[in-house]
Amino acid sequence: MAGTHRHLMASFSRVRAEDDWQRWCARFDQTEKGVLRLFHDRGIWRTILAMLDDNPEVHRGSFGEHWLGWCYTTTQLIAVRRECDDDDNSAGILRSLKALASTPRMATRSWYIQQINQREHGDLDPGQSDAGFNMFAAASAPFISAALVQQDIDSLSAVITKVNTFTTKNLAHRDDITSRVPAPAVTWGELDSAIDAVGNIQKKYYRLRHPGESLGALTPLISPGWIQMFGAAWMRPEFTMPDDLSFEPHTCPD
Repeated sequence: MAGTHRHLMASFSRVRAEDDWQRWCARFDQTEKGVLRLFHDRGIWRTILAMLDDNPEVHRGSFGEHWLGWCYTTTQLIAVRRECDDDDNSAGILRSLKALASTPRMATRSWYIQQINQREHGDLDPGQSDAGFNMFAAASAPFISAALVQQDIDSLSAVITKVNTFTTKNLAHRDDITSRVPAPAVTWGELDSAIDAVGNIQKKYYRLRHPGESLGALTPLISPGWIQMFGAAWMRPEFTMPDDLSFEPHTCPD
């Protein structure tokens, strides 16, 4: 009787781990488009800066450049915060890592090797399959290592904490500067480091989510057609400014 009970409990635990893993995979898949968008937008911004650097006739530091830069940085800061939000109801990179660290037995070496063998039709050397899983586990361990995942959590947090604090206090909210110390400003380098950290985590755990595969370039191959908008002046000689009142909130009739 005791043996039957243990068998049932083991089966229940295995099914529960499989369900947890499927949910983890679904949440991780939700983050991919957001991370790719980080690098897509950075590619566009860096291309615009290269245009400006290459054209001595453009006055640098103009209102237009400042406005585009503000739009870019705001979008990227919010996106990094979204991927690294600690809210239990959010789906992002940081939450994915914490879920793995708290339930490491849901990701198994046997599943990982099985997935590779199915794709390779069983022709892959077992040692090669093991090597891929060893990025996330001790050698020969049947499950991923919570300690290794925690190292990635700590490394990511070290890079994004200042960026997310600034975003929370200055973009998502408006802190009362009369009663609190303002969040330190974020540099371009710190923003880039945060974006790179998120991207590297996505690429690493993509290999766990998709055994035997790797995520190549995060920056999509953008069609060069988008730069055509910069080849012609947007303002025609006869253009006149709209009436300022047209920018005001629309007032509903009583």
